Amino acid sequence: MKTSTIKNAAFLSTALAAALALGAAPAIAGDGHSHSHGHGHSHGAEKTAKKDHGHSHDHDHDHDHDHGDGTRELGAHEHGKAVLTMAVEGSSVAMELELSAIDVIGFETKPETAEETAAVEAALAQLSTPADLFDFGAAGCAPAEAAAERKQLTKGHAEFIATYSMNCASIDQMAALGLPIFSVYPQLEEVDVQIVSETGQQAFEVEREEPQVDLSGSI
Repeated sequence: MKTSTIKNAAFLSTALAAALALGAAPAIAGDGHSHSHGHGHSHGAEKTAKKDHGHSHDHDHDHDHDHGDGTRELGAHEHGKAVLTMAVEGSSVAMELELSAIDVIGFETKPETAEETAAVEAALAQLSTPADLFDFGAAGCAPAEAAAERKQLTKGHAEFIATYSMNCASIDQMAALGLPIFSVYPQLEEVDVQIVSETGQQAFEVEREEPQVDLSGSI
């Protein structure tokens, strides 16, 4: 696991402020496919991440132009990698997860069949269940709000974005963040985790062989 200086602290601070002010994850413009939940209870024990030494599916697509058909390309679109941004303040945690649609449902074109539409809806429901994706350990974090949406970047590239507003009963007990998301999505090889808290800013590159972030001194 590599560490580096965080690049988007401004976004995290804004995301946390919005989550606390609105009591919900911010809406994200997409292609009409979205899923959200309000949670009034804590989920049970979360899944344990399993290690898998599969092949990487990293492909960079660097574009920056408008196609004139309602789709758009955003910077680097990388397969096999997800980006998780977190902002921690007091007992509240605001999170945003971004990952390629190919790693979630196996295709990136707009769903055209009933089977493809069902796959998107199932993915949105899965991504709206943070207990299946993250393990907060003894911190006792439960989702207050969770939302997920599929975004069509271009005709051939799409991604999923999920946002979460978490309330943690014992935030000081969050010594590590487990990432069972690797078990949920076998094509995922790396998660870039970026954290802003009262103690400062940090960024981690987490690989599936070691699916955990050491948060000692970060929260």
